[in-house]
Amino acid sequence: MSSSLVHSLPDNHRLGYVAWGLGGTFRASVNTLAAKHRITEIRYFGDLDLSGIRIPYAASKTANERGLPTVQPTERLYGALLELGHARGAKEKAIDAVEARALVEWMPAAHRAKAVGLLVAGQRLAQEWVGYRYLTRNTAWHADLV
Repeated sequence: MSSSLVHSLPDNHRLGYVAWGLGGTFRASVNTLAAKHRITEIRYFGDLDLSGIRIPYAASKTANERGLPTVQPTERLYGALLELGHARGAKEKAIDAVEARALVEWMPAAHRAKAVGLLVAGQRLAQEWVGYRYLTRNTAWHADLV
């Protein structure tokens, strides 16, 4: 996904760094950034499942400890994922609605109810549903990065 995103970026993007990896490596990537890099935003897009929601939460804690901005979701990419994706069973167990609502506070308000539904049902939407074809044919997601 990240490679597809990098190759689909508009010319006027503001990205200085793109980090990708498996699971918690995003937090490790954030940990390597220093406040001296003058980073004004950190954006995240990943799977919609329990881990996918916990990763940016943990990365935000790391960012704040390092004097960096809180990790923010890429609203339009998550919107595309919710529109295009087909939920599958997650590897992690379902959680109760109270915990799910607390975790998804990080997400844009428009996406929270669907994200809670996934977590409570023990389901997952893989970020790969928003692939190269979507990224190159649609420009609405550019607003997350420019």
